[in-house]
Amino acid sequence: MDMLQGWLTWARRSRLAPFIRVAKTVSQHLPDIEAALEHHLSNARVEAINTRICLITRIAYRFRSAAPAIAENTQRPSPAARATLADEKPPP
Repeated sequence: MDMLQGWLTWARRSRLAPFIRVAKTVSQHLPDIEAALEHHLSNARVEAINTRICLITRIAYRFRSAAPAIAENTQRPSPAARATLADEKPPP
């Protein structure tokens, strides 16, 4: 955080308006930035779920009603399951 504080000080003293604006914005959100770094917080899980929902919605446009779309998504094995199934050899 010392390096960030040093950069913010430099940016505030510069005569470049975009740097001054960025420094002001970062300074306003500095407690939140420090908390995220300290507690290792991320919104990656939320973004992953959102991406999955968007994918399901895009796939569902092929269907006339919700029931076939739900059946399609619940019956399809996951990529990990497909890889496992592909690795298994059929019985002789």
